[in-house]
Amino acid sequence: MVSPEELENRISNVISFLKDKGVEKIVVLTTIPTTTLLNHNTKMKVSNAWIKSKSNGSIDIVIDTSSAFYNGDTVNASYFPSSDGVHPNDLGKQVMSKLLDDGLN
Repeated sequence: MVSPEELENRISNVISFLKDKGVEKIVVLTTIPTTTLLNHNTKMKVSNAWIKSKSNGSIDIVIDTSSAFYNGDTVNASYFPSSDGVHPNDLGKQVMSKLLDDGLN
């Protein structure tokens, strides 16, 4: 797993590449938490804070998918299959779909 700083660097590189190719609007989703990789969630919160800050104006739209997957400070396990804990189930996908629809319209 990469550090938050490395993830931020990678995202910045992709954004620079896209802008160099003429992409006019950059949309970034925050990283959703997991129910199994708790160390990931701590690092993810740091990276998501950077994304939400719109990384110095380089991101046009931020869709905060991460916050929707929490009940307070606890990850909402009903959005994940019990055997996985990483990939959202149909309910989790519906939540993400609504956020995307709302964020892009």
